Amino acid sequence: MLQRLFEKIEKHEYKDLKGSHIHLTLPIHKNVLNHLIRPIYTDSEYIEHIEITDINTQDISIKVNIFQINLGIKQFELVDRIIRLRVIDAFRHPDFTLQFQILEGLNRVERKLIDILLTRFLTVKGLTMDGDVLFVNLSEMTPVEEYAHITHLMKQESLKMTYHKLVYQFDLDFRKMGKKKREEV
Repeated sequence: MLQRLFEKIEKHEYKDLKGSHIHLTLPIHKNVLNHLIRPIYTDSEYIEHIEITDINTQDISIKVNIFQINLGIKQFELVDRIIRLRVIDAFRHPDFTLQFQILEGLNRVERKLIDILLTRFLTVKGLTMDGDVLFVNLSEMTPVEEYAHITHLMKQESLKMTYHKLVYQFDLDFRKMGKKKREEV
């Protein structure tokens, strides 16, 4: 049944879905997250590797390797640095930006240096930092806009951490589609 639903959505055949409201729960395991963040280091000449090593109910651990960068008066690099992050529940359409609060693994100076690196040197599309919050904008890294006909129907979105995975929950609200059609007539 779910396969038929996705086929109808993909073909823009909403006739049978008007007035419907569907709740979806998508588990996102660390392998999926690692695949999603892969463009961060494959598109950068300075970031050697980033890998999510653990997800639990409180935080996410990532291992980061940044090649040595000459900053003029000082050289900066991270080698197998484990950084603990907390997921901020702000993952919404249309941007689909993951937000992580840095809990430990980077001191204040290193955070500032990484912020400078991200704005001046690294220029990784979709990756920014503000203070102790790291932003990963998946709409800039993946072809999310190709699914705008589905994502504009998303409501009541939430992103939660559970044991060994993130859980993304949302509703697809086809009810407003029926209203638009009636208004057009």
